[in-house]
Amino acid sequence: MLERRQQGLPPSPAAASLAIATCDEQYYTGQQVGKRLAMHPDTIKDLFRNDTQGVLRIGNKRSTRYKRAKTTERYSESAIQRLIRRLEAGEDPRYCRAA
Repeated sequence: MLERRQQGLPPSPAAASLAIATCDEQYYTGQQVGKRLAMHPDTIKDLFRNDTQGVLRIGNKRSTRYKRAKTTERYSESAIQRLIRRLEAGEDPRYCRAA
C-alpha cells in the first residue's frame, strides 16, 4: 500500500473497504464489554492496554500536580472479537509483549 501511495495511486479497493468497515463499527464502553464477558471494567481496560487497533482513547496524556490523568476508552466490535479469540486460545494479553 505504501508503494501505491508513493506512486500517487489510490489505495487498493480491499484497503479502502476495510477503512470504510472500521468507520461503521459499533463502539462499546469498558462497562458494556465487562458485562458481556462477565469481567470487571478495570480488567477489560488492562486486557486492552497494549492494543491500539480498534481502541479509541480520548483524554489528557499527562497529569498536572493537582489533577489526575483521565482517559476515556471505547472498544470496537472487531477488537472485542479479537480479544475473545485470544482468550479462548489461552493467551493473556496482559502478559504478552506488544507486537
